[in-house]
Amino acid sequence: MPILPGMAAEAGGGPWWLALLASIGIAAGLVGTVLPALPGIPLVFLSIAGYAVATGFREISGTALLVMLAATVAGMALEYGLGPAAARRRGASRAAFWGAIAGGLAGTFILGPLGILLGPLAGAVVGELASGRTWQQALSTGWTTAVGLVAGLALELLIGLAMAVYFWIRVLA
Repeated sequence: MPILPGMAAEAGGGPWWLALLASIGIAAGLVGTVLPALPGIPLVFLSIAGYAVATGFREISGTALLVMLAATVAGMALEYGLGPAAARRRGASRAAFWGAIAGGLAGTFILGPLGILLGPLAGAVVGELASGRTWQQALSTGWTTAVGLVAGLALELLIGLAMAVYFWIRVLA
């Protein structure tokens, strides 16, 4: 059955241009896991889901999409939660936790990729200082937060890569 009226589906799945379009979205999503301007792992998922729906789930099953959706949610939770959670585990104040989140968001928009690291660091430090902690305690919490965030980004990138490889094996093989 053709994907769109007048378009012939290729053997084994959708037309080549649809796989190419999904691959471009996946590649942009992978870049977005480390650059704040793109939505990252949600873009990887949406590209794969769009392809699956457009091709009638012939190559990417609904079950596979549900697993990828769960992985997407987990990846986003890791990205936004690992740094602040690491800081809380190390004894950071509630102000440092919220400061790291606010700093991460603000830093990303103000400083771009560098803000991914510096924003949570600065936010956690400011939060700790506001809670009456010393500079040394505040910096320790800030670095823990930043390292946790980078670890979360790395895990999110791995999840996105796993989804991309699955897609490319199913569609291009």
